[in-house]
Amino acid sequence: MSDSPRDPWEDTQLFPPTTPALDAFEPPKVRAEGEPEEHRAEIILTVAVISLFPIFGLISILAVAMAIKDLRKMAAGTMDRSGRKQTIAGLVIGVFEIFIIACALLYWAILRTAAA
Repeated sequence: MSDSPRDPWEDTQLFPPTTPALDAFEPPKVRAEGEPEEHRAEIILTVAVISLFPIFGLISILAVAMAIKDLRKMAAGTMDRSGRKQTIAGLVIGVFEIFIIACALLYWAILRTAAA
């Protein structure tokens, strides 16, 4: 038999295993020479999705600019290519939102000139 009785709640959701806390003030990682930059696909996709809300529509320009810049770096090999599909998805959503805004402005301009 074992030396001490086993706690029935050990390693359960109620009492997860204790791990040392991560230091929130760790110095940032320094990229080694020749190592590609980390991709920003999650940020681009998040900004593009947020731009779908009417009040935040103009930030889709930011998502498109970031996506184009990152895709160029990925093509050159200076950025990690693992986020390429997400970056393209953010680019598509951003361009779609810019198209919607352009159509809305054109519609508003036509209505304004027709009423005058």
